[in-house]
Amino acid sequence: MITLKQKAARRHAQYYIILLETLQNLYLEGGDRMSDALLHLDVEWTQMQQAQGWAYTHYETDELAAKVCNHLPDTGAFLLLYHRLFNEQLAWWQSALEAARHLKDTRAVAIHLGNLANAYYLQCRYQDALELYQQYLEFSRSIGERFSEGVALGNIGNVHNNLGNTQEAIKYYKMQLAITQEINHLSGEGNALGNLGNIFVAVGGYDVALTYTKQALDVFQQTGDLPDQSVAYNNLGLIHRKLGRYEEAISFYEKALAIDRRLEDKRGEAANLGSLANVYRETGELDKALAYYKLDLEISRGIAAIRDEGQALGNLGTFFHDMERYEDAIAYQQQALAIFRQVGSRYDEGKSLWNIATSLYALGRLQEAIEYGQQGVILYRKTENPDAVESGAQLDIWKHEYEQVV
Repeated sequence: MITLKQKAARRHAQYYIILLETLQNLYLEGGDRMSDALLHLDVEWTQMQQAQGWAYTHYETDELAAKVCNHLPDTGAFLLLYHRLFNEQLAWWQSALEAARHLKDTRAVAIHLGNLANAYYLQCRYQDALELYQQYLEFSRSIGERFSEGVALGNIGNVHNNLGNTQEAIKYYKMQLAITQEINHLSGEGNALGNLGNIFVAVGGYDVALTYTKQALDVFQQTGDLPDQSVAYNNLGLIHRKLGRYEEAISFYEKALAIDRRLEDKRGEAANLGSLANVYRETGELDKALAYYKLDLEISRGIAAIRDEGQALGNLGTFFHDMERYEDAIAYQQQALAIFRQVGSRYDEGKSLWNIATSLYALGRLQEAIEYGQQGVILYRKTENPDAVESGAQLDIWKHEYEQVV
């Protein structure tokens, strides 16, 4: 027999799951509604934690509690993510996974595995994310869910990309593309094409990258997906910048920035400001470049996007190196290096090490430059950075200079 206390706990949990869903819908409307939703979340947060805690404590003996525990994280996924409640997000999804397994809800098990992996990925805990994405992939295959299999393959590719495992990333992206085309999932196909474009940019295959990225943009324009259109425009801007086509690069970056501001996507806005700053630095418009770099860093820190913060710091380091302010350049690159080591991004770590080395060399600190340069070149080679050959040759020159001095 259900006691009055149990009934009250059930009503409490049901009320707060409905409220959380209402607040998330309010948040997704954008504009002032976002801050209203977050403010209301702060007010009700303790009660929501109690509801989730009750559901997790009783999920094995109370079917309603199990259903609440299973459903609650998805109900508030965006709020938990964008309010930066990462630890709570992880705990709720871990609890939900247990409840879903208890309920034998196979679809929910797959969803929670994927979402839990996403949470680790967003915190740059790539090895943890990889392990769960692999479980998600195996589970999707075991139940014959081709759509989820494609999503898992793409996510595994993303992890390998961030870890600098280029060939593994390409392999998984191509498998993702094959499945999305097989099941005629247009937006998934666009994501796979975009992923392949990104990875070929990273290894210097700009013509191949341009083909994939144009195809991705074409797909996103067909689907009307504005966030992904912004990403595609940004990637096209990067490719044209790498090819020295600066006017085309600025045009694409500005298209991406306009979309991000329209959607109030702060992370995208910061990324595109940094991208525009890179172009202005390379074209000699240094005041404009510095202003954009600082805005990029300010926004990235404001939304706690840690890897983005590292990239913004690295960009400022490169800027000050070009201005021959080498001590400032090293200080920014050291901050970036600490972040990239923290998040396990070997590709970015290699860039920071090499950039520190070049500034040390410019200061005449040859032995230190060689030490950092050696570490950087090792990571360049491991991550298949296209600058590996040129940097390795430069390092040999420095070593020869040092031998002459000693």
